[in-house]
Amino acid sequence: MQGSVHTHSLPNTATPYSGGVAAQGRIVPAGGVIRVAAPAGAYGQAIVEQLLVKPGDTVEVSQPIAYLSGRALLQAQVVAAEHDQATASAALAEAQAAQTRAMAELQVQLTDLEGRVAVAEANAHLASITSHLAWDEAKLAEAAALAGVETAKHLQQAEQAASAATVATAQAQLDVIPKTRTPERPLAAASLEEAKAAQARADAEAAAQVAEAKDKAALATQHTREAEAALITEPASDDLAKLAPVQAEVYTARASAAATRKLLESTQVALAADVAAAQARVDAASAALAVAHAQLAMSEVRAPSAGKVLAIMTHPGEAVGPAGVLQLGDISAMYVDALVYSDDIPGVHVGQKTLTTGSALPEDGLTGLVTEISPMVAGNTLPNTDPTVFSDQPVVLVKVRLDNPAPAANLIDGQVKVQFAP
Repeated sequence: MQGSVHTHSLPNTATPYSGGVAAQGRIVPAGGVIRVAAPAGAYGQAIVEQLLVKPGDTVEVSQPIAYLSGRALLQAQVVAAEHDQATASAALAEAQAAQTRAMAELQVQLTDLEGRVAVAEANAHLASITSHLAWDEAKLAEAAALAGVETAKHLQQAEQAASAATVATAQAQLDVIPKTRTPERPLAAASLEEAKAAQARADAEAAAQVAEAKDKAALATQHTREAEAALITEPASDDLAKLAPVQAEVYTARASAAATRKLLESTQVALAADVAAAQARVDAASAALAVAHAQLAMSEVRAPSAGKVLAIMTHPGEAVGPAGVLQLGDISAMYVDALVYSDDIPGVHVGQKTLTTGSALPEDGLTGLVTEISPMVAGNTLPNTDPTVFSDQPVVLVKVRLDNPAPAANLIDGQVKVQFAP
């Protein structure tokens, strides 16, 4: 059908829009009407268990709007997974504490043996050089004092590790106890506080012992320097028989230190394996918890965007079909989807002023602006009130934003007439 751009203008009284293109359309919210679907239920098809909104309610983006069936079981699985993770974490803390304690104890033993080696070597030196007796005795005392400092330091580390392990164990035991088990949590909390107090006392005592050992070492060093200054050279003894016992003591001490050092290394490897296994169990429990949370989230239907609930499509007990759970629309801005005949499109452009009228709208209509013109031609889906025009004539979708959305907010999907300014 040929004609000017006004050929299909709908009948209308004289207005500033008379003589322009006219078309039919439907009122829609910004972004259109959203059919909110649902994820598949925990056991296949999604079935609504509880609706959290009603028509007319305003919702925010990601707000829960419905729960699906099977949610209670999924919540229980989350609780169980959380307990498994807490238990695995407590076991990891205990494995780490055991590793710290064992390594500290072996390190103390090794330090003590190394001190004995130093003493034995000093004794051998003292026995081999009798002319330096006073100096050697001073050096022996100094070596013993320095070894005492190291021993005190490692004892301090061992005490700190042991008390820290006790605190960690008490904390883990408290974390494992559910918050609802009130009779047990106060006892566990008291045990934790007692462990922390004991830790503070042990730290103070160990620090005092280290300070005392350092003072002794400083005094021994001073005596060594004094003996060295007063050293009188004397012929060395050639009695090798006197050296045999002390040399044997040196060899024995060195062998014991070497054996302890190997034991320390092997124990470190074994305990590290135990900690790694405990960490793997924690990682597995954390992964299971993440899966449980993800499955629980699948039992919720959340709003994909902010807007107003327009209609409930599925009620509790019903399976969610193609229509979705509900219809949602953003009524902060209202539009008209105008279907303009394709041969009238040359008279329409973006930014063009419009007037929308309808039986339910204000008498003087609603003004608006053209915001979008579809590049596609489609069939007409609206009934035409003009019997002289073919209802199946090709049309183009034109989006019109209404200047005042309020009067149209409760008329979504209502059929209206749109007049475009010439």
